[in-house]
Amino acid sequence: MDLQQVINIKKSINKAIERRQLKMAFDGIKNLNAEQQNWNISQQLTDLETNYKLMLHYFTEGNIDPQQEIIYKQIIRDTYLLAHDAAETVFMQSSTDLFYEKSRMYGVRHLVSVEDYREIIVKQMDTFSFIELF
Repeated sequence: MDLQQVINIKKSINKAIERRQLKMAFDGIKNLNAEQQNWNISQQLTDLETNYKLMLHYFTEGNIDPQQEIIYKQIIRDTYLLAHDAAETVFMQSSTDLFYEKSRMYGVRHLVSVEDYREIIVKQMDTFSFIELF
């Protein structure tokens, strides 16, 4: 999937959420996550779908829940966030933008502290001292 497709899918997900078509938004997130198979995103999406289905079932049964509006808004908010996270995952793996390149490099390299440098220098000094003995 190229990056323009990812951008278009994310836009369509956001439009679906704005129109309160959460099933379409969930399908779009599944589409974004299809290549990455990110377990965390899959699990969060499953949780959102389950909560949404339970809320709908509870509503169709005629039960009145005073927290329903709050729960619905939370599901919408979480769907926006999950769509963003799914798109970011794709970008992190394949974008050539400077930000994502630097982020990938930061993830590969570990930061070396002053204490780590001190230990390296001490080991080098010990090695050179040992070599001078011979």
